[in-house]
Amino acid sequence: MALRPRSGLSVRQVDGETVILDRDREQLHQLSETASFVWSRLDGMLTESEIARELTRAFDVSASDALRDVEHLIEELGALDLICRTNEDE
Repeated sequence: MALRPRSGLSVRQVDGETVILDRDREQLHQLSETASFVWSRLDGMLTESEIARELTRAFDVSASDALRDVEHLIEELGALDLICRTNEDE
């Protein structure tokens, strides 16, 4: 299932990293370069596996490491309520 950012977030690129302002929860999040790469692919079209394949090509990491890292990041972003599945209501 594909993922996308939750609506209501303000997102900016700053020095190659993504900064996310969640006004609803009054939180600011800064993503690393790799996490920013993954975030930029959360378009509601790509699955975790597809994102991991792109990560493998872009960062020259093994497929298993990329998938593990993407799954871990998605879990963290989900726990922070920054993302949703494409079929979920807001």
